[in-house]
Amino acid sequence: MDQRKIKEAVEVLARGGSVIYPTDTIYGIGVDATNEQAVKRLLELKHRDQAKGLSVMVGNFAAIKQLTKLGPGTENLLKHKLPGPYTFILPIMQNSAVASKCIINGKVAVRIPNHPVALELARAYGKPITATSANISGEKPLNSLESLSSLGADYILWAGPLPLAQPSTIVDLTKENAPSRILRDGAGQWP
Repeated sequence: MDQRKIKEAVEVLARGGSVIYPTDTIYGIGVDATNEQAVKRLLELKHRDQAKGLSVMVGNFAAIKQLTKLGPGTENLLKHKLPGPYTFILPIMQNSAVASKCIINGKVAVRIPNHPVALELARAYGKPITATSANISGEKPLNSLESLSSLGADYILWAGPLPLAQPSTIVDLTKENAPSRILRDGAGQWP
C-alpha cells in the first residue's frame, strides 16, 4: 500500500473521521477508538444499536497488553493466534482511554488482523481503531469499491475484493481459569 495513502488515512482518523480498511477477513470501518464523538458518529453511520459495543484493532501485542488485563495462559494463547482472524474479548485495564461504546461490562473486544494494510494503519496511528464490519448494521459485509463507497466513510483504503469475506471468530477469554467461549464462529478455526 502506498505510504501516502496510509498517511492520509491516519490524518482522517486524527480529525475524527472514518476510514474503511481491508482486514484478513472482511473490510472494516474504523475511527479513533479513543474519540467518543467519532465513535458516536460511526454508530450513526452504520445505523448500529447504541447499546452494542464495538471491537477495536491494534497493531501489535504490546498495545493489547496496555489495553487489557492478561493472565499468563491468555497471553500465550493470544501470541499463538495473533495476528489472525480472531476477535478476543478480554478484561479491560482500568482507566483505559478507549471510548465508552468500546467497553461492555469491563470488557473490550480486541483484534490484530493479519493483513498488511490493516497492520500498517494500526501501527502508523498508534492508538486503538474501531474494528467493525463496513456495512449497515445487520446487513452483509461489503466487498466492492462501489458498495463500500456508498457507506459514506471519509476515506477508503481499497485493496481489491477480499477472498475470505467472512467475519472474524469472536472468543470470550474474560475468565482466566474457565474454558473459552465462542460468541461468533467465523473465519478463524478454534481452538
